[in-house]
Amino acid sequence: MEISVQEAIQELITNLIEALGSNHGKLLTIMRNCPSGAESLALRVLTIFTERGRPSSQLVAIVKGLISERDLDARFLIPIIAEMDKVSLSAVPMRP
Repeated sequence: MEISVQEAIQELITNLIEALGSNHGKLLTIMRNCPSGAESLALRVLTIFTERGRPSSQLVAIVKGLISERDLDARFLIPIIAEMDKVSLSAVPMRP
């Protein structure tokens, strides 16, 4: 089975993302402004950020913004859902 370029990149960036950490300003800016079509890569970065700890409030805000702006699916909510209260969770638009 041939591995796609995107899958290869996702595998190779894991150590880099872990080393930079979820508070790295430029990385958070890239997450906030990720180009259309790069959602699976953004989800991988989010997953790496949250595998070993709780997401920062800044990361939660970025993900909530992405979900509302781009109509992303619930997979983006799973890593941050514990950090959201009922009010903010009910305000996130969900696809049927």
